[in-house]
Amino acid sequence: MTVDPKPPRVGRRFLLLSPTLPYPTDSGANQRTFLLLKALQQLGHVDFLLVGDCKVPDHALPILRSEFNFIGHVPRQYSAWAPQQWRLGAPRIDKPFQRLVYSALGWRYTFFHSRAMRRAVAERLAAGNYDAVVTRYLSTAYQSGVFDHPALYVDLDDLESEVWATRAAGEKRQLIPQLYRRVAASYRKKEKELVARCAGVWATKKKDVQMLQCSAVRLLPNIPFASYPHGVQPLAPAMQRIVLGVGVYDWMPNREGFDWFIRQVWPLVHQAHPGSELHLVGKLSDEDLKLRWSQTAGVRCLGRVDDLQAAYQSALFTIAPLFSGGGTNIKVIESLAYGRCCVVTPHAVKGFENLDGLQLAGDAQAFADKCIALLGDMKGTARMGAQATAGANAQFSFESFSTTIDETVSAA
Repeated sequence: MTVDPKPPRVGRRFLLLSPTLPYPTDSGANQRTFLLLKALQQLGHVDFLLVGDCKVPDHALPILRSEFNFIGHVPRQYSAWAPQQWRLGAPRIDKPFQRLVYSALGWRYTFFHSRAMRRAVAERLAAGNYDAVVTRYLSTAYQSGVFDHPALYVDLDDLESEVWATRAAGEKRQLIPQLYRRVAASYRKKEKELVARCAGVWATKKKDVQMLQCSAVRLLPNIPFASYPHGVQPLAPAMQRIVLGVGVYDWMPNREGFDWFIRQVWPLVHQAHPGSELHLVGKLSDEDLKLRWSQTAGVRCLGRVDDLQAAYQSALFTIAPLFSGGGTNIKVIESLAYGRCCVVTPHAVKGFENLDGLQLAGDAQAFADKCIALLGDMKGTARMGAQATAGANAQFSFESFSTTIDETVSAA
């Protein structure tokens, strides 16, 4: 682990509730939790309570306790109506059907009460004498029952309303888009109600700040994880025809987006540049999908790697073929910070509009054309990537990230 950039202040005590861990930092969600916790530690003492269904790896426990003040794990306790409990003669019914029934009944998929979480959090608050409570996601605050706390700060990150809206936009089956839009509208209304009860709220992009229409909401963009604590060091240009994809492919938007790219885009790219390679870095548990991807000419599934920076160093540019999900894609800004162009869909560019080094493509042919052009002019691509680093590192640094958190807490 790295040394904290500033010594912590004394006096303030924070309780951080999160369904994602700050360590290991092997996903964008975990990285955001790490950065949030480290920024709070500069303001005072922080206790970290894991809430939800995430499992704690045995090897991570010593570091979580020593560096992140990990004080325990409280699983959710679903009510009888919660979707994880439903059975219809099968081990688990299809999630889309669960969501459809939930919507028909007027329930929201993530805003439900968890008695176990509420009881455990209430006991911790009574014993800990905390000045403020910070949660990752609105759903965490709702499930743990902390909206009555006078100093509640919520890191929105992903908005459920946007997740459902993007599902509606990409759904081809009849009537289902209408259902998804209804769910999105329901979430949007509830999100506005809940943020109005917070002392401070952080959103990852300007569109979310504008939608929520609340003075408590401030912009806190996702930043490259490598920017902690002292910024990203741009990499030397690469002169190999290697395209890089980074992500947790078990996450549905990544899995669907990269599968689309490998099926519809990459064959066109590889045909134009037969010596090119696509390197995929990140967790993929689906062995059948991994086999199918690996059997595609030029595709290498590398899985998790010990040195992510080395993967960026070997790549000429990166791709972010995402069509759904909320928040922003950290790997886009990480790529620019390292000096690598990124070919992005309109959804993946959200939150990073107007930055140098981004190549926007909305369909398979346009995406392929962008990749083919970048591979065909390696020197020009390298120059474009090098020019992107200054803007990325200036706007998306840990210093600006922690300053925004400090200002939000101080203002309240």
